[in-house]
Amino acid sequence: MPKLSGSSVLITGGATGIGRAVVHHFVEEGARLCVLCVNDEQASSLRGEFGAEVETVIGDVRSLADNQRAAALAVERFGGPEIDKLIEGMTPLGFAAKPEDHVALYALLACPVSARYVTGTTILSDGGIGVG
Repeated sequence: MPKLSGSSVLITGGATGIGRAVVHHFVEEGARLCVLCVNDEQASSLRGEFGAEVETVIGDVRSLADNQRAAALAVERFGGPEIDKLIEGMTPLGFAAKPEDHVALYALLACPVSARYVTGTTILSDGGIGVG
């Protein structure tokens, strides 16, 4: 029996790259997935590959309303009072980002002294930092 059989999972950033690989693996393990996609092209691509195994929602991961809409669809589509897992695409924040979550990042980048220390680093708009 697959390890995730019967689990309801919402994945943001699941249409491309590592996120898509996670979607593929979770489908193989029996999870029921809802993926928040940036556009119709990404959603169509997921539906084309996974069919009814994956529900898609178009939205922006930075929008609390879009995240709430995706969560509501996942619960509606797969039943149950809640989602078993939330896999957030490459964000250490653990929640949908609000504009005030970015203040420290922008202050860092605006300072000519501090900003020079982030050379060679990718700073993601959701607050994540990846060494590049």
